[in-house]
Amino acid sequence: DKITTRMGAIITKRRKRLLVLVGAIFGLYYYTSENFERRNAAAPVHHQQHGRGGENHHQLRGGNFAHFFGRSNSNLSFREKQLTHLLGVENEWQPGFSFVGTGNAEERGRFLNMSKDDGDGTYDGIGIGLGGETNAGAHNPAHENSDKTFGVKSIGVFHVFRKPPWGGGNQFLMALVKEFRRRKIKVVENAIVPGVKIYMANAVTFKVDPFREAFLKSGKKLKLVHRLDGPYYSARYNKDPRKEANLPYRAREDDRVYWINNEFACASIFQSKWSYDMNKMLGYDPKGYLQIVNNAVDDTIFHNRGRQPFSRLRKTKIMASSWSSGERKGFKTFKWLDDNLDFTKYEFFFSGNVPDGMVFKNIKTLPPVTSEKLAPMLREHDIFLAASYLEPCSNALVEALASGMPTVYQSGSGHAELVKAGGRSYRRPEEIPAMLDEVVLRFEEYQNNIRVTTVSEAADGYLQVYAACLS
Repeated sequence: DKITTRMGAIITKRRKRLLVLVGAIFGLYYYTSENFERRNAAAPVHHQQHGRGGENHHQLRGGNFAHFFGRSNSNLSFREKQLTHLLGVENEWQPGFSFVGTGNAEERGRFLNMSKDDGDGTYDGIGIGLGGETNAGAHNPAHENSDKTFGVKSIGVFHVFRKPPWGGGNQFLMALVKEFRRRKIKVVENAIVPGVKIYMANAVTFKVDPFREAFLKSGKKLKLVHRLDGPYYSARYNKDPRKEANLPYRAREDDRVYWINNEFACASIFQSKWSYDMNKMLGYDPKGYLQIVNNAVDDTIFHNRGRQPFSRLRKTKIMASSWSSGERKGFKTFKWLDDNLDFTKYEFFFSGNVPDGMVFKNIKTLPPVTSEKLAPMLREHDIFLAASYLEPCSNALVEALASGMPTVYQSGSGHAELVKAGGRSYRRPEEIPAMLDEVVLRFEEYQNNIRVTTVSEAADGYLQVYAACLS
């Protein structure tokens, strides 16, 4: 009897726990369900402005349970549901997506219609107001280094410089700071010091609070030039604004960029017009003076002097490089070429990081190397392949062009602004062999059309912006 009584008590206890659990699940579902949402539709909704020209954020559609299983988010993939989960004021600085309104259809249409579109939705960011001009005969043109300072005596740069090999932004800023110092401009790194009134920062990659404190103490007299690219929406999440800007989410990183931009920026510098247009398509509105300055390279390292002469009597040497092994860098294209390119006509060499588990049969690979080792490799090869997509301003491509390499590139990003008439574009990997044959046939012509922004020209562009902010 004692055993029976004890077992009965245990069973009763478990039933109570089960009922409590079922009730909790039902309550959670009801609280986060669409019915609850509709019941509270008339309640005030908290909106926040995030520097998108007045566009408002909308409440998350559904709570935790309904977010994943309710009908309101059925159009999102599971990955998108993960990225958009639990959005709110308490964690909107974290990576991921935030929901926004669909925006102004007229404005978005205006940007979409600016595209030089051949029917596949691609847009290279050139041709608008440029009249399709080329730069024939401008390959490695003679130019004089500028010593102008435009009245700028000192600047601060918020960037943790890394010893190469590292990412393209790091490489460009190293070259830019080197050029500033050559012009006897004082450059302070990652510090706010007396006497320095203007600072430059990349997107969100700096500590905002110390700058805000100094900014307020100065009576808002400190100036910030905001260097922008992206958007993160594309660079981190592989989303294409031309196709998906009407979907109701944005990258939180981009939100944070424009919170910073609208609070502090006296000027915004984009690395390409493509990047600017993609940000505008998403509804973002950069503040202050606006300048577009392509990245440049250290031309004491990357140049075409002493490069191997081109010959059609040997195999044509193709090269690609990338610090990142991310999906956007074109590894699916490389894999297709590894299986389909005619390697009796071509050699293919890749320098950089390769995704884990990816092995090539015909393409030769080498891990990332320093700029000093990479530069002579580029001069020993003939044609560069820029297979990355959703790319604002590829430093790897600038390095190749500066080394005298005509380029075959993936259309639909900032590549076209850099290559101009110095190569051919493709939309699908299947088009690459024909493009390579075309470049081989007219190699000298394409090489002579190469024109890159020099680091001296880039420094002039940046210093003019600094001077405008200080005036």
